[in-house]
Amino acid sequence: MNLAQAIAQLYMAFADVPKPVTLDGCPCCTDPAHLHRMVSTPLRLLTVDDLAKYGVKATTTIGDGRDYLYFLPRLLEAVSAEVIGCDAEIILGRLRSGGCPLTVQQHEAVSDFLHAWWAELLTSEDNVCFKVNAVLTSVHLFGEPWASFLREWDTAPLPQAIHQLAWFIKSDVHAMDDVRQFNAFLDTAAEQELAALRSWLLRPEIARRLEVAFFADPDGPVAQDISDALLYLGNPS
Repeated sequence: MNLAQAIAQLYMAFADVPKPVTLDGCPCCTDPAHLHRMVSTPLRLLTVDDLAKYGVKATTTIGDGRDYLYFLPRLLEAVSAEVIGCDAEIILGRLRSGGCPLTVQQHEAVSDFLHAWWAELLTSEDNVCFKVNAVLTSVHLFGEPWASFLREWDTAPLPQAIHQLAWFIKSDVHAMDDVRQFNAFLDTAAEQELAALRSWLLRPEIARRLEVAFFADPDGPVAQDISDALLYLGNPS
């Protein structure tokens, strides 16, 4: 399932969630005009700006969990497409903190979305290590282990996946002794997952994959990053 298919499945899985007639918001920190736009605009036409304003306050000072499930497919679609001023970690974390119980079908749709987004990131030509970090953190906040995502990274045959690995190592391996340094949205509950991620990165197989990629294109645009990543693995502290 590619990302477009996963997003279509999200909309289908949440299609039965009723559209809120109104949105209640704290009068001190919300804009009535914005709240009206959120319920008067067709879901797929909500702007990035409106989604960002809603996402950071949803279930806390705007609306409740029932409202949130109506907007969730559009929020996830937007955050996977571009930076919307509302972190993916906030959007996924709200499902637990905001009291938003999912049906089995809805849970599977969100899980499939995360896997499809992950697969798209691994094939990106651009350095998206910050999104890789965000997806891993979002997966943890959603309540799923990282193991299946790391297996997908292990088996991804494309050179882009190796490039993402090199960029991620350079960006994040030094922060893996502290969950809050790795991602501020994590807490001590993620320590075991982070330790497993560090162990996964320090396996000899990872270094071999990087070495093969380096010698396949030693003068390529990512060669220096791969070389740097190998040095980081040799001295991860």
